[in-house]
Amino acid sequence: MWPDLAGKVGYQVKEWVQKLKGSSGVTWRVDVTRPRLGKRVLFKASYKCQHRVNPGAAKSSKNTCCQAKMHTTLKSTRGEMKTEDPHMPDLPFKVIIINRHNHNLFVADAIRHRDVGEKANNILTGLFAIGHTPTSALAVLKHDLQMEYGQRYVYVSANRKICPDLPYVQRLFHKVCREEYGTQTGPTMLAALKLQVEIYNNKCNDTCALLGTTSQGAPLVVVCSPLMKKVHQLKHSGELCFIDSSGNMDRENCRVFLLLTHSCAGGLPLGILLCQSEDEQTIAQGWNS
Repeated sequence: MWPDLAGKVGYQVKEWVQKLKGSSGVTWRVDVTRPRLGKRVLFKASYKCQHRVNPGAAKSSKNTCCQAKMHTTLKSTRGEMKTEDPHMPDLPFKVIIINRHNHNLFVADAIRHRDVGEKANNILTGLFAIGHTPTSALAVLKHDLQMEYGQRYVYVSANRKICPDLPYVQRLFHKVCREEYGTQTGPTMLAALKLQVEIYNNKCNDTCALLGTTSQGAPLVVVCSPLMKKVHQLKHSGELCFIDSSGNMDRENCRVFLLLTHSCAGGLPLGILLCQSEDEQTIAQGWNS
């Protein structure tokens, strides 16, 4: 019973601290967490202002050696006193706040270090889901903020809670990609790639993509969408086929080859080959797939 209760109320205390950050304008960081003392103390932790960091940090950091602190203690009095007083709490929560800030709380130099809000995270995650890059997603977010706040945008854009910086957006992008597609290399990547191929085939109600492995052990993906299969029915597709190579597409040196045939309207797609090599054997293997 006690471990479950301690875990539940501990989560509620942390949730309360998060709400306090939004209402007070102070970003609290965990300074010290203390062990439970018997069955009475369920949660005990000390917090410090985020403007007190490593003294050896760079001069341009947020460190001001702020002395503001907060101490929280959650106890349980169940079974401790036999009283029927309805005003006696079962779980008294004690908070000691020492507001000794040596900096302003609502100036640009302070609010630019705030934690990014949940609303901004949800907007960015939604933009990533529809194909935006970190840079374009941040540009869309800033544009929406300009439309919403008008002349006040210059003040809102300084608040990191509402308008995060590009390095944070890039970290969020990679985090979302890892959760959705796994790591960029290794067995996890191959499993995620296989899953995406299966999802695409199920969506098309046909076998439109195949995943294979080259002689060097590298993954090889061949795609022939329903539209491309219709192009195969044209007379031109059996007369001429040429390859358009886009070069490397990402940091993993992924190569994309587009198979095309000619027509009076220009090139028409016949298939796509994705691999990590440009050697003749790899291309021939993808061609025969």
